[in-house]
Amino acid sequence: MSAAQAEQVEETPFTQSRALASKVEGILAGTEMTRKRHSDVEDFLEAKGREWARSMYEEHLTLRAALERRTQVVGADGTARPSARDSERQLHTVLGRVAVPRLAYQAPGAEDLHPMDAALNLPRELFSHGVRRMVAKYAARSSFDEVVEMVSDQTGSTIAKRQVEELAVRAAQDFDAFYEQKAARRAPEDDLLVISTDGKGIVMRHEDLREGTRQAAEKSPRKLETRLTPGEKRGRKRMAQVATVYSIAPFVRSASDLVHPLRDRAAVEAKRPRPTDKRVWASVDKSGRTVIREAFDEALRRDPARARRWVVLVDGEPKQLRAVKKEARRAGVEVTILVDLVHVLEYVWDAARALFGESNPKAESWVTGSSPCSADVAEGTWRARSAGGRRARGTSPPRHRRRSTSPATTSPIERARG
Repeated sequence: MSAAQAEQVEETPFTQSRALASKVEGILAGTEMTRKRHSDVEDFLEAKGREWARSMYEEHLTLRAALERRTQVVGADGTARPSARDSERQLHTVLGRVAVPRLAYQAPGAEDLHPMDAALNLPRELFSHGVRRMVAKYAARSSFDEVVEMVSDQTGSTIAKRQVEELAVRAAQDFDAFYEQKAARRAPEDDLLVISTDGKGIVMRHEDLREGTRQAAEKSPRKLETRLTPGEKRGRKRMAQVATVYSIAPFVRSASDLVHPLRDRAAVEAKRPRPTDKRVWASVDKSGRTVIREAFDEALRRDPARARRWVVLVDGEPKQLRAVKKEARRAGVEVTILVDLVHVLEYVWDAARALFGESNPKAESWVTGSSPCSADVAEGTWRARSAGGRRARGTSPPRHRRRSTSPATTSPIERARG
């Protein structure tokens, strides 16, 4: 940019944007636009508003370039760049594509350096941080094809599916490093430090299955060519381990209080404390044991003195429980293991169906609270009652309804205690 051009930009910035705004005002005041439907006016303003914002953005960058003064530049390689020339790059933003003028500092045999890029914190690739944030947000919820459509709708410009895939990968690559450098807030020592973890099976492409699962899938015959039938997804999934760590104030309740909100939660929501400093993450690449270890490491980072009470919430899966207990021993901390009541109640429903039969209202009443059953589960005394419940009545269910209730109803609680 010549000295004369720079001086003109400094004296009269945003000339084009003002001209565009004036033109839009004239159109809105015209006879034709005053007869349009509101939706037509809305569409017009959406397009012109984005165009005006993009113009303002670009002219702001032009002003920054006009204000840039030449200086001495030495690269990280120790080589000075004594020569400077005008250069320009493109940036794809949420407002559209803009030009970024700046000085390029050069030396023979050395890479050009652009101090303005550092001042603006520009990414190396074409897409701005706003676009990258948008892609990361939508990619977590939708398919890549849908993300392409969403980005186009919101920015007014196009992005290729391959570029969306690459941006999603880049957004995830610094995940662990981000949390390693982020300092956790210090919670009060009387707050509970809670770890929760669970596994979720995800149907994968054949080549992305773990080796043992892939071999099992190859041995399993396919019934249909184009999709998996019920039961065939076993051997087609890869387990993702999910973990969360947070702090929460103690909330004392009785067993009946714990069961009752399963039907009516409004009574306790106002008093329930909210989790603080919550981190949630998952990995389909790392093993479940590794993710559980990361959760304990995150908890240790928050409570290095091990002064708080640690609580681990799980669903009772045996392998998961073994990993939790091993990590607790490794961390040198005593933990209270809680089995998620919602998962335990599924075992209770199995027992209810065995005792009363399928679709029997008595089964629902027995599980949800008109009998002491649910409170017993919450108190951890289910085993004794289930062993004597039917015998105390002196009756037995019909033969076609008989199923063993002991393993189903006792295993998750007993495993947590073991």
